[in-house]
Amino acid sequence: MSDNAEFLIGMPKSGMNWKKKSTRASSRIKKYHVVSWEEKEKRRKQKKELQEYLKGIKDEQEQERQKEIQRIKDKKKRDELNKYKTADLQLINDAKKIKKWTKKARKSLVKLPAEIFETFLKKRKND
Repeated sequence: MSDNAEFLIGMPKSGMNWKKKSTRASSRIKKYHVVSWEEKEKRRKQKKELQEYLKGIKDEQEQERQKEIQRIKDKKKRDELNKYKTADLQLINDAKKIKKWTKKARKSLVKLPAEIFETFLKKRKND
């Protein structure tokens, strides 16, 4: 009670404390652990090294992710080309015939990639 008594302005008859003497906010903050400049520098250096290490790990993970994405894209492309290679293909010389087709048939019409088309023509010449 003696610590509080010096901050109190007075004491009413009821025994309830009055308002305490106001103090600045900056003086209310308790400074527990004061760190030396060398210690701060050491911590900063450690933090920077840790950040660089984590950045390196993230870069490696990103590269792995990009490789995986590229591998998946290449696989899709190969699968698409193989699908065309195994399909039964017809060469349409007269484009006017396409107009006579039904709408459903026209939707199923697919233009071949150049690589597949060249191999298709070579096979046709050989047969």
